[in-house]
Amino acid sequence: MSPERPLSGVDLRTALRHITKLVFGERDTFDESGRVREVMQEAEIVFEDAEDKEALAEMQQEIERLKKLVYVDELTGLMNRRGIADEMGAFFKEALFAQEHPEMRKGVVIADFSVIFIDADNFKSVNDTYGHDEGDRVLKAIAQVLQDNARGIDAVGRLGGEEFVIGLLGATEGDAYAKAEKIRKQITQKVTISKDTERKMTASIGVASLHHSKAQTLTELIEYADKAMYEAKTKRGKDTVVKYSELA
Repeated sequence: MSPERPLSGVDLRTALRHITKLVFGERDTFDESGRVREVMQEAEIVFEDAEDKEALAEMQQEIERLKKLVYVDELTGLMNRRGIADEMGAFFKEALFAQEHPEMRKGVVIADFSVIFIDADNFKSVNDTYGHDEGDRVLKAIAQVLQDNARGIDAVGRLGGEEFVIGLLGATEGDAYAKAEKIRKQITQKVTISKDTERKMTASIGVASLHHSKAQTLTELIEYADKAMYEAKTKRGKDTVVKYSELA
């Protein structure tokens, strides 16, 4: 909805402060996907009639900066938790709707939606032994492996620390498992410690699909993939992939 009068420069800056507070005040949950995007879109519509064009240009630059802060992990360039919630949330909702209402999606078949949860093994010791700069380099290298193995429609993000996720639209649990195995092998082959070339990095990985898990929310599906990863890390000797369906 456009304002009743053109917005002045002062109006714009005041509105931008409110937007910033709202965006960063949202609860950090995967199931509020799309909320940040809605706020940004509403802001762009409201500001179309601004009278102070210089302030408008400044505001638009700040909105773009906020989008990066909100959606992108600064270290790796992957999506952060909010980006994951927004992108994967949209995928999950579409896949869930297609599963629950197949008669409404006759033209487009979405077989499933799966999540791969990746956790770098023994990462704390990398930081402790070689320093945080080396740890950061390792995380970037892992992120590159994930990006290299992702399709254009996949959602790839870093949850925080050494934890990463990939959302695969249309992928079954078997598809996700095959992709996860490829990623696991490439992490071992390509991610090295520059100060100790003999040491190999490995990852414990869990996969879960909407079809097998019967998850009703994105949060649940990610938690199921996390549980499978935890099984791989604590009971399967690490450097392995576990499917959530094996635990159920």
